[in-house]
Amino acid sequence: MPLGDIGSVVASVSFDTGGINFPHVIHVSGDIFAVVYRDGDDTGDLQTWQIDSGGIIGAALIGTLQFENTYCDAPRIIQVSGTTYLIVYAEVDQPGETTGRLHAKTLTINPDGTVGAAVIDTLVVDAGLCREVDVLHISGEVYAVVYRGPGNDGWMATFTVSAAGVISNAVTDTLEFDTTSGFGPVIIKVAGTIYAIAYCQLTANEITVATVDIQTDGTI
Repeated sequence: MPLGDIGSVVASVSFDTGGINFPHVIHVSGDIFAVVYRDGDDTGDLQTWQIDSGGIIGAALIGTLQFENTYCDAPRIIQVSGTTYLIVYAEVDQPGETTGRLHAKTLTINPDGTVGAAVIDTLVVDAGLCREVDVLHISGEVYAVVYRGPGNDGWMATFTVSAAGVISNAVTDTLEFDTTSGFGPVIIKVAGTIYAIAYCQLTANEITVATVDIQTDGTI
């Protein structure tokens, strides 16, 4: 096949047929992968499975964990260190909801795909009504999240997570990067302490990119 050509689907396996939403997948180790998502009953679930180098998917799940037992919106997962992983998500169900919180939780995923039996630590990053979220490692133990927060505005917060999964008791710093509209934000490092946030500014009906300065200690 010529370089760059896309072939047919190699394999496809359904592990959850309950009407899932907002999946986010991450490589764990070797041929082990993990996905977080909102299940059909609106809870937040994690699953691990195997995909070999030829694209063959293991027929059975390796590990599972329900990390949120009420409502979970658009979860994102990132590796912290070793077997420690961080999940961020909004605890809100459907459009029109008037309550919801932004959570950060840590858990264990072993290289063989087995999952720790319980969440290690948790932090309510924002107690207001929050929706879409993205997360990025900044430096050392510092992490940043961008999200659609109260009033549908664009918000950012920083906090710390240790290699063992211990989360700081409070956020380090916050910034409202858009005071009118901040839908579906994503964040990426530019250079040094400069980061770019891309999001939908629905008030102006446009995609907006904003740059911010985040110091290595989490100060914005």
